[in-house]
Amino acid sequence: MAKADVRAKLKDIRIPVIILAGKEYPITTITDGEYMQKHITDAKLVMIAVPHIPNYRKSSRF
Repeated sequence: MAKADVRAKLKDIRIPVIILAGKEYPITTITDGEYMQKHITDAKLVMIAVPHIPNYRKSSRF
């Protein structure tokens, strides 16, 4: 898991990004989403109340 920390590379992302953060999702927390939004130039943070797999559990939002 140590190699999964890519925070230093976020500044290199040069395309628009939508960050999904689940209010009930413990792996990518809202705090993580806010961090990513702050460090990616053209990022939008969307928070949804889904514990896991938001595109499956809230498919109508996709």
